[in-house]
Amino acid sequence: MFCTNVRVDRSKTVSSTIPSHRKGKRRRDDQEQAGQVEVFYPVNCVVCSAHLGVQDAEEVFHLYHVVASNA
Repeated sequence: MFCTNVRVDRSKTVSSTIPSHRKGKRRRDDQEQAGQVEVFYPVNCVVCSAHLGVQDAEEVFHLYHVVASNA
């Protein structure tokens, strides 16, 4: 998806750890990824500077409470 009217703030970071899954069968991939830290960059509106979501290291936007429009 292409995003317009947003600004990615690369001077700040938001980090999150990947939780380990405790229920069910454990796979080797889950054990290797558990405890790793993911880094995200905050995404703000250009017009009002409201916090809209985050962008991950692969440059994928994760927007929260935003409605898509054609305007």
